[in-house]
Amino acid sequence: MKKLNSRDLVIYLEQSVGNFISFSGLKTSFFEFEASQIYRSNDDNAKQWRELLVPASKKHLTILAEGMFKNTASDQRLRDLFFDNQALKMKIMIAGFAEISGAFQISKMHYSASGEKELSFEFTLQSTGKILMSNL
Repeated sequence: MKKLNSRDLVIYLEQSVGNFISFSGLKTSFFEFEASQIYRSNDDNAKQWRELLVPASKKHLTILAEGMFKNTASDQRLRDLFFDNQALKMKIMIAGFAEISGAFQISKMHYSASGEKELSFEFTLQSTGKILMSNL
């Protein structure tokens, strides 16, 4: 396997328990971890100020990936995941950063081509549950 650059991304998609197919040749534009605060408010709060519930938060991960169509079967699988609105277990290797595993759903797909270049695509992955992360 060739050495991966810092933007390189490899996605392993679980087809059945322990059986993964890989999507390589992808780049990541960004990945974002977010922990949104949770507030509560009611008439009993002092002067009706909202209260932050500590340490409660809603956490999720967003990854924007981009690439070129190279493997018809894996490209079709990505489209199927999007149009079937499925969330599946994935292992995502972000070169020089981490391996991330958990369930993800494709929330957005974008196709483009300029001039006579090959058709390229971008897709956004949203975590749908707990994420496990290990350093590479």
